[in-house]
Amino acid sequence: WLGDIPAHWEVRRLKHVSPEVTVGIVVEPSKYYVDEGVPALRSLNVSPGAINMENLVFVSPDSNELHAKSKLHAGDLVAVSSGQPGTTAVIPPDLEGCNCIDLIIVRKPDRDSERFLCWYLGSDFAVHQFSMGSGGAIQQHFNVSTAMDLLIVLPSLSEQRAIVAHLDAAMAQFDALTAAVERALALL
Repeated sequence: WLGDIPAHWEVRRLKHVSPEVTVGIVVEPSKYYVDEGVPALRSLNVSPGAINMENLVFVSPDSNELHAKSKLHAGDLVAVSSGQPGTTAVIPPDLEGCNCIDLIIVRKPDRDSERFLCWYLGSDFAVHQFSMGSGGAIQQHFNVSTAMDLLIVLPSLSEQRAIVAHLDAAMAQFDALTAAVERALALL
């Protein structure tokens, strides 16, 4: 399922790419919700490659400190663990210090591009591994140990950046075409 890869690319487990792979608040997260406070991302806030700011929930600053292990920092990645494994986004600088609910957290890699890793975690290669780790469940779910053992194929950092630039440009074209079709449909 992995197929051929260039000889100079590395194959490593995610736990050797990221300084830490962990999970957000999982035990009764709703008891920490407040009307205003620190944003806490949930799976519905994670789209492929982007954070959706609609329908955010908030936790108190004290609760955020209580769950400091799941505090997010710019460059960290969050991945949906149930329903649509592989749906991953990078935390932007304006969400520095927020928290998350039941998301897999992949800390910003030390030597590799977090944007490349985000694209990779949404690839067929990674999604296949997620589905193997879901144990045949009707609703796919994977946990931290499954995530830590994912095989990651890594080109050099310069190649990672070139791949990300190519994919970002291609997606921008697709997004523009999609928007044009949606406008045409609305006019019809």
